[in-house]
Amino acid sequence: AGARISVVSKSTKGEFWDKVKEGMQAAVKDVNAAYGFKKDDQITMTFEGPDNEEDVESQINTLDAVIAENPSVVCLSAGDMESCQAQLEAAKENGIPDSNVSDTKLVKAFRGTDNVQIGKYAAYKLGSAIGKMGNVAVFAAQEKTQSSQERVQGFLDNIANYTDIKVVETIYSDQ
Repeated sequence: AGARISVVSKSTKGEFWDKVKEGMQAAVKDVNAAYGFKKDDQITMTFEGPDNEEDVESQINTLDAVIAENPSVVCLSAGDMESCQAQLEAAKENGIPDSNVSDTKLVKAFRGTDNVQIGKYAAYKLGSAIGKMGNVAVFAAQEKTQSSQERVQGFLDNIANYTDIKVVETIYSDQ
């Protein structure tokens, strides 16, 4: 009862992040209803982050401000896995659980997609669609984002099974 959840997203703009926010708001509302939390007992949530997924510095500044408010839980979708380690260590020292960072010792819980499997599936679909032969390029989101790295790795691992397909280049949106 009375828990404060602070979400620090890669971005607050775009249809995907709008849906993430809506889903989290609905979950908080459902938990409050299920437990009968009223007024001061209600769980609350804030959803913050930069306007642009590539603005890692703004995300880190937002994370600093959120941790200073000492919420019950921090949920993070890190724009750069390595850049927020100091903030997450500070959160841990303050007893604030977190999720989705590269250092699993700092992770209290993780909820996400099996990105390696998604990459493998993309390779399978592409390989089938182009007749199991040809040259392909990989275009992915930000290079320092764990989900992008895992999807690319899954894709490259599985596309290697097609001996007549050559990956000519891998390009990230922040390059």
